[in-house]
Amino acid sequence: MWRSGVIRGLPELMFGIWVLAALAIVVAGVNSIAKERSSKTLEVLLTTPMSGKSILRQKSEGLRRLRSLFWIALCTVIVAETWGIYVARQLDPLSVVFYPLFSLITVLLYMRCLTWFGIWLGLRIHSRTRAMVTAIVVLMVWCVLPIGFGGFVYFLEYQRANATAVFFY
Repeated sequence: MWRSGVIRGLPELMFGIWVLAALAIVVAGVNSIAKERSSKTLEVLLTTPMSGKSILRQKSEGLRRLRSLFWIALCTVIVAETWGIYVARQLDPLSVVFYPLFSLITVLLYMRCLTWFGIWLGLRIHSRTRAMVTAIVVLMVWCVLPIGFGGFVYFLEYQRANATAVFFY
């Protein structure tokens, strides 16, 4: 059950929830605009006396329930992870407060950014399918890029360590 103070499987669970949240939120954001365009109601919506800013804000607020669903799931994992680390005495009391606080703030900000990214893609790309495929590809690159960069840095460090060792012989 425990692995170095963390309940086994929590990091993997958090990663899985994040992937699902990112895909669901971005695709729903793309759909919120692309659906209007494909059903030919975007022009009618733009002729209403509402400002464009107000229309976009309301489209964003339409995704609030979806964001809340994933926020609750991620909050549960963050609290369980903090509790597991604290019980294993690997966190000082101050970190017990700040780690979950900053984690939850980060979750809120990222979810909001994902919403606006999806809406932006829906506005920029006119084809619904192309917008969704673009969103999924961008998210995949966004998730894989840090792993690839970390592997590259690890490779460079490994090469430097071996080059230094050979140099001193």
